[in-house]
Amino acid sequence: MADFIKDILTPREFDNIGVRWQIVKRLAKGEHQTAIAENLHLGVATITRGSREMRKKQGGFRRALKVIHN
Repeated sequence: MADFIKDILTPREFDNIGVRWQIVKRLAKGEHQTAIAENLHLGVATITRGSREMRKKQGGFRRALKVIHN
């Protein structure tokens, strides 16, 4: 699976996976979008996209959080 992910994503996208996961975890804890953006040196729009995905009850972010935190 790792090879598939590396092949389908650009090197920059692959490198950003860790940052995206930090966004998801912080949003799940209830951290404010502006604080996340400032702390991670990202635009608020990047955080907003993550927030929008987190609102999906059966979305991939929520499912991943359940699997990892259980």
